[in-house]
Amino acid sequence: MLNLGDNFFNDSILPYLNTLTSLTTLILSDNSIEGSRTKQGLANLRYLQVLDLSGNFNITSGSLTRLGLANLTNLKKLDLGSCGITTIQGLAKLKNLEALDLSYNYYIHSSLEGNFFN
Repeated sequence: MLNLGDNFFNDSILPYLNTLTSLTTLILSDNSIEGSRTKQGLANLRYLQVLDLSGNFNITSGSLTRLGLANLTNLKKLDLGSCGITTIQGLAKLKNLEALDLSYNYYIHSSLEGNFFN
């Protein structure tokens, strides 16, 4: 487990975190992560089961793809509360996901239908 919450980190920390390939829990809440200036994001963290990105207000819907979240197939809990996202495209691949927190975001209902409901 690595808790880096409330540290004012931005995207420049992502390449370093991406080398921690055995990590199972990563807490990056209340930082300045955007996901807009990253090439790989967190895509190498294949064993990650818990990811908390809540309170990173500048994460955009496109950032979710750039952060490599779709590659985190072992993810069980994903917290995207208070991120300012409007869509969640690309999360349907997270077949092991048990808990998804989308609280305090913009209206995202239409993107939920295509991703999670059949």
